[in-house]
Amino acid sequence: QEVIQLAAATVETNFFGTISTFRTLVRPKVNHQLPRYVCELGIKQADLERAIDFPLCLECFLGWCRNYPIYCLDNPNSDKLFGRDILVKNCGLHKVEFPFKLKRFHNIGRIFRQRGVSVEQGNLMLGAFKEKSGQHPHDALGDVREIIRGLQLLKKKVA
Repeated sequence: QEVIQLAAATVETNFFGTISTFRTLVRPKVNHQLPRYVCELGIKQADLERAIDFPLCLECFLGWCRNYPIYCLDNPNSDKLFGRDILVKNCGLHKVEFPFKLKRFHNIGRIFRQRGVSVEQGNLMLGAFKEKSGQHPHDALGDVREIIRGLQLLKKKVA
């Protein structure tokens, strides 16, 4: 899974409102031809050719997220965290050191499951709350927004 887009958000924890977002396209190193689903996001081949490379993306992301904890979804059938593990894999692919301490990454899927809500992917999260998504599947920032909306709905459910 080569990173071609990276997105994240800082969120206040009282009402899970978005404070800021991070989104960038990343020029692929291995898979230069766009898969069909990426084209369906509105990303064009020329967009990726003008995108930044992964090492610069990682540097920008590191600066953007400062010392905040990083939450990402997991694979519910293992201890793997999708976001963290994809970053680690891409660091290896690009031969750059992984700049984060592993303990900065936390499992947001566990937070939902501990409260009785089964979630698997950001773009499928709202289905667990019987709500339709307004985001395009596989769009990184759309997935982030789905997770934030899921946190808002979870807060209402447990309140």
